[in-house]
Amino acid sequence: MSTKGNQLALDAIAEVGNEYYWEPFLMATGISNWYEGTCRLDEVGKSQENSICCFDFILLLAVKRGYVTKQSVKELYGRIAGWGGAGAQGFGPDSSLWKDWPGFIFSSTYWRPPKGDVVFFESGTGGDLNHVVFSLGPNTNDAIEVVSFGEELEKPTKAAVTRKTIAQLRQEGHTAVKFLKPFWDN
Repeated sequence: MSTKGNQLALDAIAEVGNEYYWEPFLMATGISNWYEGTCRLDEVGKSQENSICCFDFILLLAVKRGYVTKQSVKELYGRIAGWGGAGAQGFGPDSSLWKDWPGFIFSSTYWRPPKGDVVFFESGTGGDLNHVVFSLGPNTNDAIEVVSFGEELEKPTKAAVTRKTIAQLRQEGHTAVKFLKPFWDN
């Protein structure tokens, strides 16, 4: 695990309980307003006009740490749009993207996202960007803990950052779990 991944994990844990304005990806404008220069970084997620989605929250952590720039975030948005339902590939190289399918012989013991990885929950409606969280790695019970923002939401609202396990989130109707080391950590 990298120094950057460890630092972002600490930052993510510190965010648990903090509230941000959430909207679905196509409606959330906070990060794009920031990289276009129409809002300050400290305004991102603080109002409905500058709302964020689940993966914007992870980007916000990386931006605050200085791991990504306005240009790299703008390029990420372009990659996500280009991949369609496979938007996870915009976050990192294919070689570090693994699928953890329900019922697969090694799904519960072999491939696990380490601390610092970005985790993608896939569904029929949202592709692999249905929900995106930040991995804290395994806890003492060998469950993978994550920091999550905006799970189960459908309508714009103010929501708190939470700490859960992949198993808890996966039980909410996701068909697959993917994870990768993000581009800022390669």
